[in-house]
Amino acid sequence: MPDWRVDRLGFFYVQNQEGGKLMSGLMTRQEVADYLKMSVVSVNKFVMEGTIPYLRIGPRSVRFDSSEIAKWARSRKNVPYHKGGRPKGS
Repeated sequence: MPDWRVDRLGFFYVQNQEGGKLMSGLMTRQEVADYLKMSVVSVNKFVMEGTIPYLRIGPRSVRFDSSEIAKWARSRKNVPYHKGGRPKGS
């Protein structure tokens, strides 16, 4: 699993052994999954539902702005999860 860091502008990146940045700004599905500690299947589900911010760069290719993903993750910090779809009492 990559060692994610945040630069002073709020962009996420992975640092290589020489101290250089390997990635910043836009993230792939796999990078988002690694950062959020979830499966790529879950990231794809969020894309299909339109609940995660993404940029479509081709017919089947999407990228994710690291700062938008960080904001999205913080905004979902206290969102309850209800297995099976509907919360109790609904």
